[in-house]
Amino acid sequence: MGKEVTLATDNGEPKRSLFGRVNDVLKSGTANGQNEITIQDIASEIGIDIPSLYEWLKSDDQFQRELTNYIHMPQSDLFKDKVLANRLDATTLALLLLETKKRYK
Repeated sequence: MGKEVTLATDNGEPKRSLFGRVNDVLKSGTANGQNEITIQDIASEIGIDIPSLYEWLKSDDQFQRELTNYIHMPQSDLFKDKVLANRLDATTLALLLLETKKRYK
């Protein structure tokens, strides 16, 4: 796999990888009894190969910005309703991945 992009703290030390933070958001949206999913699972499910996913993470500034925005979405009002939020996070991420995939066709 490719090298993961990490976000820096204010003092310049690395934080969790960007994919790690996205997966944390997905994990937090997993209801009891559901299987946890990852960005890699979603990508594979919609036909994006993992090497491409890591290449986008490494070289696509727009993809990095969109993932960073995604990380902050659960704090919005949209995700306050637990029934609605349940897997809406995964659907949103799938749409983000599909839009990125279109840019590379």
